[in-house]
This record gives sequence, C-alpha cells and structure tokens, in this order.
Amino acid sequence: MPESQLILVRHGETTGESRIRLNGATDVALSEHGRAQMRAARDRLSDSQVAFAVSSPLRRSHESAVIIRATKPYDIQVVDGFREIDFGQWETWTFAEVAERDPDGYRRYQNAVDEFQFPGGDSRSAFRQRVKEASIQTFDTARGITIAALHKGIIKVVTAALLRAHPSEHAHQPCDLGSFTILEREGGKWHLKSINDVSHLGILHLSD
Repeated sequence: MPESQLILVRHGETTGESRIRLNGATDVALSEHGRAQMRAARDRLSDSQVAFAVSSPLRRSHESAVIIRATKPYDIQVVDGFREIDFGQWETWTFAEVAERDPDGYRRYQNAVDEFQFPGGDSRSAFRQRVKEASIQTFDTARGITIAALHKGIIKVVTAALLRAHPSEHAHQPCDLGSFTILEREGGKWHLKSINDVSHLGILHLSD
C-alpha cells in the first residue's frame, strides 16, 4: 500500500467557458455542466477514505471541492499558492483573440520558454515557483488520501514538482475538465499512476 495518494481533480466547466478562455485570475463560477462533472467525480470517490482536501481560493476550485466532499467530515484546506496564473490583459480571451488583438505579444508567448510574462499579469517562472513551493509544503508530508480540486495549469506544475521533474516535462500534459491525475508516494518518493482519467465522466466529458 502507498504511504499516500494524491488525487488531482481539475475543476468542472465554468460559466466562463474554461475549455477555451483564459480564465486564470478571473473568478468565474461553475456552470451547471461543471457541477454535474463534479458530482460524477464525487460518485467515483464515494468509497475513498479521504484524509483531507485542498482547493485554491477561486470559486470554481473551492466549489468543486465542496461538491466532491458532499457530507463527508474531512476538511478542505484553501491554499493561496494554488491560485491559477494571472493572464493579465489577456484574461477571458481565447488564444485566437490574443493572436488577433495582441499579435506581437502572442509571438513572444510562442517563442518564450520560462521567462514570458503575461502583459499586466504573472510571469511563467514566478508562477511555477509559487506553485512548486505550495506543492511541496502541502503534499510532501501528507498521509493517506488527499483530494485536490485545482486548475489545469496548477495540476501540471504540481505533478512536475512532486516528481522532481522540470516543468517543461509536463507542460503539455493533458488535463481535461473534471479529469483525475493520480500520484502515489512509496518509500518517500512520488510516482505517477494516471493522467487525465475521465472514465467517470461519460457524456459529461468535454475535451480541451
């Protein structure tokens, strides 16, 4: 048996169309479809003996954690370090709109690796460092089963941080709305068990 298991759940679809729009710092709520996705996640985890749960301060993350918990007695820990990246002036835009409205910025974004800073928002490097620190502090000594209802960008960085990998190794890791990414720790070392598991969603699955 593993010492601990971390179930990273991407929050459900939002009123701001999280599949296609850059809703980072924008505090959008879950849509009815997103709530249904989280109920499906709850049902899949109904027999799990969860020690505690984690969310970011944003509504779509915290509401997802609350729906998954339902009436179970474990606590939900809100971790500010797990706020999604701030896209600055690009918030709520699609990438097609970014390319049209800010072509120079979009070219810089495509060519940059770690040091790109979203106009008026976060830099990639500072974001990754923030999430890495929060990941190690929150999860590295956790015992039992932890559920973390988080954001797409956060889940990718958490995965890399716990596996002690460079963020670029997981930058293109698929992470659909409502999906599970599961890590387990044995002998003090984290291992990746599954990525982007959407088997519980059925017709509720929305591919990014």
